[in-house]
Amino acid sequence: MLSYVFLFVVIVDYNQAVRVRSPLTNRNPPSCVLHIANLVRPFAQSQLRELLTEDGMLVNNGFWINKIKSHCFAVYESIDAAIATRNRLDGVKWPVTNPKVLGVDFSNDSEVLKETDGALAITSCMVTDGNSITVKEVAKETPVVEEKKPLDAVAKEEVVQVEQTTKQDGEVQEAERKPSESAVNRLDELFKKTISTPQIYWLPLTTEEGEKRLAAIKADEELRRQRREQRQKEREEKEKLEQEEREKRRKSREEEREKRKKQRSNSKQRSRSRSRHRSHSREKQRSRSRSRHRSHSREKQRSRSRSRHRSQSREKQRSRSRSRHRSHSREKQRSRSRSRHRSQSREKQRSRSRSRHRSQSREKQRSRSRSRHRSQSRDRHHR
Repeated sequence: MLSYVFLFVVIVDYNQAVRVRSPLTNRNPPSCVLHIANLVRPFAQSQLRELLTEDGMLVNNGFWINKIKSHCFAVYESIDAAIATRNRLDGVKWPVTNPKVLGVDFSNDSEVLKETDGALAITSCMVTDGNSITVKEVAKETPVVEEKKPLDAVAKEEVVQVEQTTKQDGEVQEAERKPSESAVNRLDELFKKTISTPQIYWLPLTTEEGEKRLAAIKADEELRRQRREQRQKEREEKEKLEQEEREKRRKSREEEREKRKKQRSNSKQRSRSRSRHRSHSREKQRSRSRSRHRSHSREKQRSRSRSRHRSQSREKQRSRSRSRHRSHSREKQRSRSRSRHRSQSREKQRSRSRSRHRSQSREKQRSRSRSRHRSQSRDRHHR
């Protein structure tokens, strides 16, 4: 079965501007200065210049871009070129990898000076009325470029300046170094000096100072001698310890060799004894396996009999528990019926006692009402 593979090669122009939306209405009045925002790297500055100069040329020093290349300003020679560039680039995506859409709008001198800190020299032009155009003066003049001199001439001038400054400094230092004659005479009186030049002024030490210097020198020599002796002792002790360590290592090596020899001789005997032991162990394992098999078979039979016995005993226990449960349930029913009967009898007694009490209370009320009636009738009769 034949299989075909088709390879498609797509060539994408990296600098191609793709339109995403139509140009928006300009927020500022038309001018020669354009502000391009929403730039995203990577792109080269030369590529951006080519994109901006398709409809018209820029003035000298009329291009500025910030350090992170996110927005820029462009100053055109004519306002028509600025309008055409704005209509062409506003709402397009450039470069192709840019996730944002370019925002292009006209700008003014104050905005340019504020953003660029006066680094961009512009000649701004604005539409005033109808088709007339007024040209304003440059907001900041372009810096005057000095005429470059050849490198050789510059180097010669620098060398001459350095030589002149060094010569002047040397003269000043020489004048400062020359002491006055009175000062020299004073030094000759107070100090001794050497014959050779440059002359060195010196004084001999006093007896006490000399003794102190000699004592300090002797103390230093004694301290150095003690340090040398201490270092010598430490060195000897270290060598002694190293010698003892070497001797110990040699003895340990000899002992290790002897041990290895013994181990080799013992290994042979062990191998022989192992072979014998293996044969005996195999025979023992066989006998054990036979005995285990027999014991397993017996154990199986015993377990079967035990399981049967257990099942029977469980069945008996279940039957007993059922009978007990039945008896308990019956007893509970009986107790419940007795309690109900007792409660009913008590309720009857209570109802009877209540009825008696009610009848007695009624009788009392009647007797009271009769006595009241009699008393009232007596009173009437007396009246």
